[in-house]
Amino acid sequence: PAVPRSKGFEPNPLDATYFGPACLQTLTNVTTYGSEYSCHVLNIWRPAGVGPGANLPVLLFVPGGTNDFGEAEPYNASIMASDQHAVICSINYRVGPFGFVALKEQALAGEPTGNFALTDIQAALRFLRQHVADFGGDPKRLTLFGQSSGGGLVLLHTVLPSSSGLLEGVISQSGDLGARPLDKSLGVTETLAERLNCTQKGFKSTRACLVAATGDELVYAQGVTCITPNACNAATSWSPTVDGALLPDDPLVLAKAGQVNPLAVALAEFHRVLKPGGTLVLNLPAFEWLHSAHDIRVHNARRFTADQARALLEQAGFTAIEARYWNALLLPLMILQRKVLKSDAEAKSDVAPFPPWLDAMLYAVTGLERFMARIGLRYPAGGSVLITATRP
Repeated sequence: PAVPRSKGFEPNPLDATYFGPACLQTLTNVTTYGSEYSCHVLNIWRPAGVGPGANLPVLLFVPGGTNDFGEAEPYNASIMASDQHAVICSINYRVGPFGFVALKEQALAGEPTGNFALTDIQAALRFLRQHVADFGGDPKRLTLFGQSSGGGLVLLHTVLPSSSGLLEGVISQSGDLGARPLDKSLGVTETLAERLNCTQKGFKSTRACLVAATGDELVYAQGVTCITPNACNAATSWSPTVDGALLPDDPLVLAKAGQVNPLAVALAEFHRVLKPGGTLVLNLPAFEWLHSAHDIRVHNARRFTADQARALLEQAGFTAIEARYWNALLLPLMILQRKVLKSDAEAKSDVAPFPPWLDAMLYAVTGLERFMARIGLRYPAGGSVLITATRP
């Protein structure tokens, strides 16, 4: 796992006018790119003229790359820092086998494994908690945001017990809340070991073999074949792992059980970024008893009653909250389709392109529902909860 730097920096000025180095990764099928040991860096931008004590909001960006590659360098946040009057940071974290390899020895010892990239992000969050005030940031207003696989890593910090208290908000851009079972991740590690010829080399453990390999050998052992530098396939694929230590259970199971850091973290982020007087409009899935295979397919982690949704918005600091049930006329069809006809947990979602006649019929039903709402009718139940609220 990532550990804090143990020695101080040289007293000479540090040239921080360019991005820090990327972590070691595939460039093409015959070349590597990045640094194996000195890549865990933060890039920080702040508006001109801002110094310690400004207490600006802080955002930490996690770039994507299918967990196999990626770095912060393409993303210049100088305009964002200026326009949003915020301190913007980005991180380079370990990718591929360096960031996600799961080791049997660690798993048997009850130690975290397969999630080293997540500990890199946690280390960055702890650093910012301690030092971002020196750059003009408010350590109590720290938001983590990421794109693609980086967005998925961001979401995991809402359910990691050890990330509790490290951040106030998350923004996931095309991310997915998920992680592999431990046995699947260990299988990927064995594939890597086979490609390194660990058994033929006489190693008694996979861990010892991987430790003895050079960084380039580990990259090449992934079996990457590139059509172009941006279109590659590999014999291995990497993902966070449900290791039972850092990540104690399937993240969707944790989220469904309400084990989120904290439950209203996303609503608190809406409150932070919405201008005073602004209106928030949300449509949340309703009623936990309506949870079905559809929710699993589209990653609905929870369902809510109108009272629960209203309480969460109050907790996040919103006022003038109105929560009403919506999709009421379609609720009987939802129950029939999702709880009777497609009750199997492996069933596909029913959200798909519909035939024109069915699309027109559903549109007419929702139009009727809108009309009934305009004349003041409220529904005792529905497939979703429609909420409006004001940021004071």
